[in-house]
This record gives sequence, structure tokens and C-alpha cells, in this order.
Amino acid sequence: MFSFGILLILLPCIAMGKHLQVFPTKLFIPKPIRIFVADLPAPYHTDSIQKPPIVVSIPENATFYLPDSKFRVSVYCDHMESPRKMIYTPKGDILVTEMRGNQILILTHNGTRKSVFADQSNGISQAFGMIFVKGWFYVANAGSLRRYPYRFNDKRLYGTGEILMTYESSYHWTRNLIVSPNQDHLYITIGSGSNVDIEYPPRASIQITNLDGSDNQTLAWGLRNPVGIDFHPKTADLYVTVQERDHLGDDLVPDYFTRVQKDDFYGWPFAYLSSKNIDPHRRFLNGSSERPDLVARTRTPDVLFQAHSSVLDMKFYRGKQFPKYYQNGAFAAFHGSWNRDIGVGFNLVFIPFGNDNRPKGHYEEFLRGFMVDSKGPKTFGRPVGLLEMQDGTKLSSNDLSKDQDEGWLSCEELETIEKRFNDLLQEPKQKKSILINKIQQCQDQRAKSCDRLAISDENSNRPLMCTPRQSSRNKTEDEASQKCSLIYDNNTTRPRPQTPRQIHSSSSTRTVLTANDILKVESSYRSIGTQVFACHCLCDLFITTADRLAKLEDWIRFQHGLPVWLLNSGTDLKRTSRFSLIIAEHGSGFPIWEDTINGFSDVKQARAQHITFRLSDQKTLAVLRFHDLTASKDFYSYYKSIRCDTRYEHLFSTEALNKHHRSSSCGSLLRKRRKNHKSINKSSISNPCQFQHITCLQVKDRVRLITLDQCLIPCHNYSNEQI
Repeated sequence: MFSFGILLILLPCIAMGKHLQVFPTKLFIPKPIRIFVADLPAPYHTDSIQKPPIVVSIPENATFYLPDSKFRVSVYCDHMESPRKMIYTPKGDILVTEMRGNQILILTHNGTRKSVFADQSNGISQAFGMIFVKGWFYVANAGSLRRYPYRFNDKRLYGTGEILMTYESSYHWTRNLIVSPNQDHLYITIGSGSNVDIEYPPRASIQITNLDGSDNQTLAWGLRNPVGIDFHPKTADLYVTVQERDHLGDDLVPDYFTRVQKDDFYGWPFAYLSSKNIDPHRRFLNGSSERPDLVARTRTPDVLFQAHSSVLDMKFYRGKQFPKYYQNGAFAAFHGSWNRDIGVGFNLVFIPFGNDNRPKGHYEEFLRGFMVDSKGPKTFGRPVGLLEMQDGTKLSSNDLSKDQDEGWLSCEELETIEKRFNDLLQEPKQKKSILINKIQQCQDQRAKSCDRLAISDENSNRPLMCTPRQSSRNKTEDEASQKCSLIYDNNTTRPRPQTPRQIHSSSSTRTVLTANDILKVESSYRSIGTQVFACHCLCDLFITTADRLAKLEDWIRFQHGLPVWLLNSGTDLKRTSRFSLIIAEHGSGFPIWEDTINGFSDVKQARAQHITFRLSDQKTLAVLRFHDLTASKDFYSYYKSIRCDTRYEHLFSTEALNKHHRSSSCGSLLRKRRKNHKSINKSSISNPCQFQHITCLQVKDRVRLITLDQCLIPCHNYSNEQI
């Protein structure tokens, strides 16, 4: 998966001709978007839907929309792996962090050349924030703040530097970094380790420290995931952008942009946006908050963004290239939604300021065009970082886009997988024979195309690569010939299909996790009555339907990440007994996709590197493709061990699923035994995945909670008091 940065240019621009591609643009009139706290809906006004964006190739007619006809959009540099934060070196070159590649690139010669400035050998680990101060280069990793000595002409970092601070790196791991206007203090943004669990600084806060890492203090807290941070050019006030919590509905909770001052508290996790909005996860049965003292201190941000926009970087505009309207205002990058029915974000926005040097209270779109379908949502880019270039133009990084030849199943893979799914297609009998005949015709056409391609190029030793299959039913033989990937054997003129390993060489797909990485992911999911098995490499998830399969349409490369089996055994009363497949984000372990595995899933290993199954909607067919055969075998073996275990046979019982009643697992039996009791409340556990300490317990808790060093007595012997 390759990504690119885009350069927003206000003409005239002398560097225009050096850029790789110029996109067509159209003019639009931005409308002020103002969101008021009083107008927000109640929690759970809609279902919480997980719809991660579907990444598509850049359309041939890709067009960006901008508020001024003088703006132009072009590609500054491409073929980078997840580019995120960008800064200038003292010499004028540009540094770009590649968080998935765990390295920092240096771009020289106006972006036409790039090389590695620092990598894992220098201690780089999911780096984001960077800054040069007084002969030092500072880097904010996911779990530490480091600094390195720097000389003016250095094109490569040497040594592992000096560790100034350490902090937890789980879940939200993007750490931004900025230096104070007088260059005597550093400000670091540190996100929370969860959605709404109780945590205290340095998590969910802005930390301030001396340049040598001493005298570390909390500036502001209750900020779920602060990322963008910058000082106002005139007032030197500090502003941040913050991602708010999920799973409360499509329109809750809005992200925001706000000024922060010493000892400010912004509500997380006990309240959101106002002291009147108590988070439903953090209150007692009578509606009162677990921490009314902190709820009362909750400040309302200056500007609210549409919920789930996933705001990331933010920078004030100090240049003269853009119209005067934009000077001293702030630009922000919206990464885009995953927890909303209709997609939002995937754009750049502008926050205007008034003559009083304070926000006007609204924001407006500045650049849009990445999202091609909001219902998917389908997009060919997700903006992340912002950099004001030396001539006043704006550079934006995009960490998710698809190369035209990336993410397609080969001819050989398709033939095996589609034959495997023929037996699963739930079509009426009168249609099924027609469907199979169509598939057979398509497969015959593929074979003929391969033969024709071999004959026409039998004198060529050059490998031929495939292009994606077309969606049209009526294809010419020339179009069909492009569906096969062939490579020639030096000892024969007959072509042989390429293996997936030969076709797909993306380094991110082949990433192998260390034992420590796997332990970190498994620990984040493990809790009472759960079993977790994380694969030791990443995989691709492809999906299709029976109709698409019959028409030989493209399989959709739906997700890319770390596959995880999660078993809730039912021994915990608060969790329903079930077996799930999760695709977790590489690095954070954050779940980006999840589905229930049951008797209808029909999980099988169709090929050595493919695990096939059906999704819980019983209509969508899916394939997990691994590039490590050992990982595929181990991952499937774990499934088989659960599937064959008599203790969990109820999870795969098709009879129980058809009757729509709860199976008689341990958890369900306990529920029946206590059906006359009121619902059990969730304990206020600061970190429920690790149970390091417990802040308070409620009388209605009826399960034993085991900490690291003690076992609590039964619930009838303790009261609702903090311990």
C-alpha cells in the first residue's frame, strides 16, 4: 500500500512543473459549519456502526474542490509508506515520518529525491512529532521522547539518542511535539489508552517539560486524543485539536479545536463538551457521575467538528501566498470516519479567526474530493499532516491510498477460491446451474486468455503483470487477457501462474510481529473469561457476494491489518458468549473490523495462504490472505482447536442459531439463575484489560474481581466505597 503527499498551490508557483501530477480542480463556496452543544442528540440516538473506509484506487477523473479558482493541487512526492508528520530541517530539506515503516525520510531537491534519515536502528518507533531546537533533534515516539545531536549538513541520524521521557504507547499512539515561542519548553500531546476507561495523566493530556526532559508537568488534561498543536502567530496562545470518544451514535461525540491553558480539564472520560453531558459509561444507576468534581470542571471547546471526523494535525497559516482571509487562521486535517453510517471527513478544513484573535466559532471545508462515496465510505486518501512551505504554499500528507496494481487476487488464487465458494452460494435451484455455468465460462475464458497471452509473447522473457478485473459482463478477449498474472520459466515456453508472494511485494503486508508486539495486542483484548490469539503477521481481507462472483467482478480488498481470534467463553456475566474474528490496526491493536464466527461461517483453509469464510450476514463471502504460510497454518489451527472443543460447541450450533435462542453456556446459565436481579453494573476499573488496580466497586457487582496481588471478598461483605 503506497501513499502520497499532496501540495496545495496558489498560483503563480515556480515549482509547479516539478511535481508528479496536477489534479483538476473545481470551485465551491464553503459554508460555515457551526455545531452547538445544546443541539447535540442524546447518547445512542443511532446504533453505533463500524464502517471503516474502503480504499480505492485514484480515479482517472479525480477532481478536488477548493474555495478559490487560483488554488491548484498537485502531487509533491509519492510511494511512501504511511507518511504522517512533516517538518523542515534547518537546511531547508523536509522530514517525513513513516509510522508503519518505523522510519523518517528526508526529501531533497524539491521532493524529487528521498532517503532514510532515521529508522529503528536509531530507536525510531511509530514516531510522529519532530522538532529542531538549539542543535538538537527531538522525536516523539509512541512510547518515548528522544533527542539526538544534529549538525547542519546531516542527511542521516546516528546513534540511538537520549531518552528524555517514557510513557505508555497502547491504543492512541500519535504523539505530537512543539517548542514554546521562546524555545525553552517542549509540549507533548499524549492520547488515552482506551475509549472511555478511567485514566489519568500523562494519558489524555498535554505534557510540558524542559528541553532536557526535566520538570515534567501536566498543562491540560481530560483530552481523549489530542494530536494537532500550535501557537497562535499573534497572541502565542496554545491551541489543540482533539479526537473525541466513539460508540455513542453517529453524531456523538464531536471532535474539537480549542485553546488550552494551565490546569484546564475537558471532561474525558467522565463528561463530554460540557458539565451537563455525563458519559453514560461513567455514571451510576441513579444517573450521577462517578467523578462529579471533575464533571463540574469540564470546559466547552471553542469550535466543534462533526462527530467521528477524526481530526489529526493542525497548523496556523503564517504565510503570504494564500489570500488575506486565511492569514492567522488555522488549517486542520480530517482523517475520516470509521464509526458512522454515512462517512464524514477525508478533507482539509479551515478555522477562521476574528479581529480579536479568537476563533469565530465555526469551521468550513477547504479541500474535498478524496471521498468518492460517503455510503461506503469509499476514499482514495486520508489526510494526516500539514506543513507550511517556505514560499507559503501548503503541503498535506496522506497515509492511505492505493496503487493501481495493489490489492488484487491473482488468477490462480481466484480459481481455487471461487471453486471453494461455489458450494456456499445460497441461490435458488433454477438459478444455481446458470450461475455455475457462468463461473465455468469465465474460468474457461481466463484459461484461453492465458494461452493466447503466452503464444503472443512466447519470445519475451519479461514478466507480465495483471491489471484489475473489469466489472462489465461483456469483455473482449483483449480485456480478459489482462486478468492473468504470468511469469515465464527459463526452461519452457509455457507460462506458469505467479504465486501471491511474487505478485504482492508490499512490505506492510509481510510485516512480521515480534513476540512483544503480539503480547501487547493480546493483553489489550484479554479480560475476564476471554481467550485471545493474535497472528504473528499482517493479512489482507477480501470480500465479495454471490452476484459479484457470478459476474466475475472484482473482489474488494476490504481491510488490511493484524488478524485476531477473540473468544468470550461466557463465564463473565457482562459478556455474551461468542467467538469473533478481529482485524486490528498494526501498531495500536485498535479493532478496525470485527465479525462473529458461528456455525454458518464455514471457515476453511482453501489454500495454504488463504482462510475462507462467510460473514455473519450470510451473504458476503470473505478471504483472509496471508503472505506467511506458517502464520496462516497457525491461525487456522487455533480456530480448529476452538471448533473441536466440546466446551464451545454451542457457539457453532446451527440449530441454536436458527431458533434464535441463547445457548446454554456457562454465562447464560448464570443469567437464568439470576434473572430476577437487576442488571449488573460495570465496575469502575481504570484498566480492565490488565486489572492493575481498582478505584471503586459497586454493590451490584456479583463477580469476583482478581487483582495482581489480592482477591476481593464476596460482594455482600463490601459496600459502595472506594478502596
